[in-house]
Amino acid sequence: MISVIVRVLGDIPGNILFVFEKETAFNMVASLTGEKSDHLNEMGESVICEIGNIISSSYMSSISRFTGLNATPSVPAVTYDMLGAILSTTFIESGQYDDYVLDIETIFVEDNSEVNGHFYYVPVPGSLEKVLGSLGIA
Repeated sequence: MISVIVRVLGDIPGNILFVFEKETAFNMVASLTGEKSDHLNEMGESVICEIGNIISSSYMSSISRFTGLNATPSVPAVTYDMLGAILSTTFIESGQYDDYVLDIETIFVEDNSEVNGHFYYVPVPGSLEKVLGSLGIA
């Protein structure tokens, strides 16, 4: 899997992961750069980083507008590993994350081609409760 990680600062801190299957990421890079490759070079990493940044920022902006809570994204970074390793590293990194994760399956369709990915918001304890509370759920 290839993932873009963005730290969320503000009222609802945590991490955002936007995760693509390796083949999906390579196809996106080839589509946008015209260069087909079986590994991520510097240009490919930059493309994936920017795609993840745009998508993550869009999701966080929507959540922020919808809830009225401030969420500011950090500079994105790209990682390449197995999904379990990516997720566990994100949880272990600070040792303060809850057991809850917001997972939004994302599918972009153009012509007859689909691009699939997952958007994960891994909140710091208390952040998810703030989101749900602002929606009148918690």
